[in-house]
Amino acid sequence: MCIRDSVRIVESDHDKPFFLYVAYSVPHYPLDEPNEWTAKYEGKIESRSRRWDVASITHMDAEIGRIIEAVDRKGIRDNTLIVFVSDNGGQKSWHSKTEYKGRYADKPHDVLGDNRPLRGWKGDVFEGGTRVPAMANWPGVLEPGTMLAPVHIVDWMPTFCKLAGHRPKRDLKWDGKDIWPLIRDRAAHAEPRTLYWKTPGAQAIRHGDWKLIVNKQQKVVGLFDVLADPYEENDMAQRRPDRVNDLKRLLAEVSADDRER
Repeated sequence: MCIRDSVRIVESDHDKPFFLYVAYSVPHYPLDEPNEWTAKYEGKIESRSRRWDVASITHMDAEIGRIIEAVDRKGIRDNTLIVFVSDNGGQKSWHSKTEYKGRYADKPHDVLGDNRPLRGWKGDVFEGGTRVPAMANWPGVLEPGTMLAPVHIVDWMPTFCKLAGHRPKRDLKWDGKDIWPLIRDRAAHAEPRTLYWKTPGAQAIRHGDWKLIVNKQQKVVGLFDVLADPYEENDMAQRRPDRVNDLKRLLAEVSADDRER
């Protein structure tokens, strides 16, 4: 959805509650921001593709600001929950002579993100590939703070529906759960839950603070206590075979319903 359409919806005459979803295509390859945005970083960032990356983020931030300004003008800011979340960790690099009809063959992206100090990139099941920034803002309802309990992108659907007072007439078998109590109370911890990721090359499962990664041959890549070791530097698989076996059994249960790609 383009920004202009988004703002026009916000400034419409509707008095009924509404839901606005805006999915940006940046920062994502291929990047080629206009000079208006890259000029801010000339002489400050040496890498051309890195300048494109941060310029695209700056551009996106400005456009989000337009939406918030429209909400303010409408006078509904205190009755509006704004959520910002990414979908995956930053990508390491990109270059193609054939994609996009070769238009970017001479514009290689040597860097597309910076997930440090987390390990891994987009497409990995290490924390750098799956842990992303998320923010929620609602003046007068949410106090500033940090929530440390792990949540998942699939949690937003049941959370939004609960806040809107929607009660499905049948079980929709949502993968997520209502996380509003965690957000509202800024909880540091929650009941242990199971989170699962799958890519063409690997799977990962987290239960509580423990995370197991296996490759597509089901060989253990690593076992990590991601609360004590969020950068996944200390593989505990050899020291905790009991935990490995427990998580492998749980992984088999959770992944049993996967559809083959």
